[in-house]
Amino acid sequence: DELAVLRVELANAIKEGVIAFMTGARDVDADYDAFLAELEGKGLPRLIELHQTQYDAQYAAK
Repeated sequence: DELAVLRVELANAIKEGVIAFMTGARDVDADYDAFLAELEGKGLPRLIELHQTQYDAQYAAK
């Protein structure tokens, strides 16, 4: 489903980004905003939306 696909894609992008920052392939100061933009482009806002919908559905009944 969409949520599973987004989780995998974003997890991979985050792992790659963290490794790049840790190894010096990317500079945290210069590249962090671009990294966040990449995550947004890979569907981070949609992932948050899906999680929020699930959260709201779970706790609305309580």
